[in-house]
Amino acid sequence: ATPVKAAQVRVSVAEKTKTLDVYGRRIWQGQKSGDPAPFTVMPVDWAHAYGGPDFPENPLGCGRARDAQGARAVPNILPEGYALRSPDEPCPPAGLAAYGSAWPQRTRHFGPFDQSWLIDRWPYYPHGTSLEYGLTAPADQRLNRFFTGDEPVVVHNMHPTESRQETRLPGLRLRLFLNRTINGANAFQERPCHADTLWLFPERRTGILAWRNLTTVADEDLEDVRHVLLDVELLAAQPRPVAHYQKLLAGTLAPPTPEQKAASPAPAPPAPETSPPPPPPTPPRPCRRTPRPRPNRRAATSGPAGSSPTACPPGNRPNPLRHR
Repeated sequence: ATPVKAAQVRVSVAEKTKTLDVYGRRIWQGQKSGDPAPFTVMPVDWAHAYGGPDFPENPLGCGRARDAQGARAVPNILPEGYALRSPDEPCPPAGLAAYGSAWPQRTRHFGPFDQSWLIDRWPYYPHGTSLEYGLTAPADQRLNRFFTGDEPVVVHNMHPTESRQETRLPGLRLRLFLNRTINGANAFQERPCHADTLWLFPERRTGILAWRNLTTVADEDLEDVRHVLLDVELLAAQPRPVAHYQKLLAGTLAPPTPEQKAASPAPAPPAPETSPPPPPPTPPRPCRRTPRPRPNRRAATSGPAGSSPTACPPGNRPNPLRHR
């Protein structure tokens, strides 16, 4: 790769496109920025965007404090077309990764952690908490819909040898079924799943698409849920009927018939022992389950909060930029 002083990375997913400007290492020289040092690889993470320990919106960033040598670095990652004019000018943090769980971009969606929460809700989220707390991607990476599952994906300058990567989401449909007890009777139900989160790993030429479902259950131990059945179908194929999956589960749970047992091969005889048997195990010590504190509530949800799609790499996996 030929070293460059600046480049751009661009990620397009469905109708969303995001571009970032990336610079080599720069130092403020008075009120002016020095020339960028040439680079071939630059991590596109929050540590190289604007911020610092005194900046809650990005406590991992740079550009606000001086280093051990007294130099003050200019952030390497900036929004497209953004130019810093002085070292004291604040800048919006720019990145593709997820926000931290304690960052104000997310915690502002919490309800109040007051005495009522401590008595009635602890250790769960307080009343008034918005599901938007579960949206970890920057707002400009969110769609206003769920993924269909076959959207186009194009990535620029985030692979060591491929300046442009183009693909599509896998074109799959997730089917989720719960076999549960409702009012004393058995019920086999399909629950809707939506693809709402996409992680990209361009340097590994791969990604992860996550589906989610939100279901009210009787209690946090899921005592009313007897079985969970998951399957994946191709989007291009017609969905199989619910009866197909109900029959599949029943066949899996049913004990083998005498005919099936007779058709099964006999188990192999045990191998002769060539060494003395191990000593008998120590008798187990009695144990008692410590009861967990339970808040005053009657329902729990099976699944993390979150209802809108995101398109971003995870926060703990920096994605290097390589320029050809």
